[in-house]
Amino acid sequence: GAAPIRPLELSPGTYSIEVWGLGLETVVLPMVLQRAEHHRVAITPPPASSVARGLVYIPQGRFLYGSNSDETLRRDFLNTTPLHSVTTRAYLIGENETTFGEYLAFLDALAPAERALRMPRVGSENERKSLVLKHSSTGWQLIYQPTQARLVATQGQPVRYAERNRLAEHDWQKFPVVGIDASDAAAYAAWLDRTGQVPGARLCSELEWERGAKGADGRQYPHGDSLAADSANFDEAYGKTPTAFGLDQVGSHPLSKSPFGLNDMAGNAFEWTTAAHSKELVARGGSFYFGRNSARSANREVIEPSLRDIGVGFRVCASAPSP
Repeated sequence: GAAPIRPLELSPGTYSIEVWGLGLETVVLPMVLQRAEHHRVAITPPPASSVARGLVYIPQGRFLYGSNSDETLRRDFLNTTPLHSVTTRAYLIGENETTFGEYLAFLDALAPAERALRMPRVGSENERKSLVLKHSSTGWQLIYQPTQARLVATQGQPVRYAERNRLAEHDWQKFPVVGIDASDAAAYAAWLDRTGQVPGARLCSELEWERGAKGADGRQYPHGDSLAADSANFDEAYGKTPTAFGLDQVGSHPLSKSPFGLNDMAGNAFEWTTAAHSKELVARGGSFYFGRNSARSANREVIEPSLRDIGVGFRVCASAPSP
């Protein structure tokens, strides 16, 4: 028989276990150990073939939900609870926010009437903080005005922020899709499930989202307790120059990857999630237009399901495959 597993004696602190094997999905499990604690961990990686491309398997485990910030900030701004331990079941979560390119494939599969209903849109052309998506015989065209500057590009053409001195040019189809409401995001996830692309696809719960962002401990941001201007796409990223505000391609800021390897959990676009203890919808993660407090992993913004905004998108979660 197999040799017995000998327990490890570790000092209190944050640790990360990585498990891999031939034909199996590599699994990472961050965890926090307390003084004099006996903690047993069982990890059974699923077959790699059962995890859809672009998704990350999160094993069952615990993490510290909420914030250890002072009560005024926690209650009046972050809208969250004091730090406490929560356990989630295993699940899948998108490595990246859902992109325009991925959402366009969904739109192309719809009948014209539903396509018109599900189109991303905020305001009208030439308005500040607007987004218009058009479809013609030559393909899709994005008309996007995050502040004063108007950006226009068709499929295959990049957009360029004239006032940026870095990360100025982007493939807009790799932007997080924004300008959609919660029902649009849910319809996209249902399409992934129905077509077999991502079985069990759905919106993330906020517990799943926050665990994916933090890993296990009470860190303020996905990568630690401080947020440098070049670590994420938030209001300081490009010197607060008005014409430099706007979305970035997903994965443009690897310095703020989460312990699970997830991108853009701080900044870029807020993300639709379902609330932990109510039927509300909660936006998480901050956006390019908001400051560092909004980008905290514990920050919660309760928003109307019908909201369409140039800074609100989503990432997909799904039920975990059987081992």
